[in-house]
Amino acid sequence: MTYINLFKVNIILLFILLIIPPIAHANINNEAIKMNKERILKEIDANYSEWDINHYIKLDNDLKFISVFEEESKQANYTVNQQQIISILEKTLKKINVDLKLKYVSSFQFNILDNNNHSITPTTEIYNIILTNDENQILEETRIAITISQLQDIKQAYLQTQQRLIFYFDYGYSSDLIHFEKMDNLGTYAAKDITRTGEFMWIYKNMMVQVYDNTMPDLSLKIANMFQEEVEHELKKLHE
Repeated sequence: MTYINLFKVNIILLFILLIIPPIAHANINNEAIKMNKERILKEIDANYSEWDINHYIKLDNDLKFISVFEEESKQANYTVNQQQIISILEKTLKKINVDLKLKYVSSFQFNILDNNNHSITPTTEIYNIILTNDENQILEETRIAITISQLQDIKQAYLQTQQRLIFYFDYGYSSDLIHFEKMDNLGTYAAKDITRTGEFMWIYKNMMVQVYDNTMPDLSLKIANMFQEEVEHELKKLHE
């Protein structure tokens, strides 16, 4: 009887020895991953609170944006400017359909603090993309907002763009629900709003683009992809 009991104890001990190390190793890895995400988020905005950090790490479990942002910041090289981008967008619309028109709506500056607590003002310009018929009647339209970071430091310009996109992920913390899901093959990172059909946003270098009030989701996505290709092509020509 004693022999049987000792045998059972040995089996239990062996099981514990086999199972605990992998669990401990997994916990260490998870903690290291979390700490790395905290570091990246603090680099994007040193003013993020502990609540912000934990909230965005939770969002990252679904949206997978933090590692993309880190990689982009490591490769910071070129920036784009507002005038250059608008010219490329107009050219893109003509290539897709001559009946597509770009109409300026407004612009604004959104004051935020950088990591040195200096006030900085990235400019956002808003346009309507309108599809008309031969009689110039509006058939469909969408609104596009293009934000360009104006910081001279290229990496900081990228970080500021990333900060703006993170901010819009859940509209100023109004809800714990995740409004977005990750999109592929557009910009550096793209997400679509699952609560509003046809609305999406993406970033590329120091530029953030939002598409909303969208009555032509299929066409606007085609515009976005061709616009992205044109921007990449133009930057390559400028820096060859």
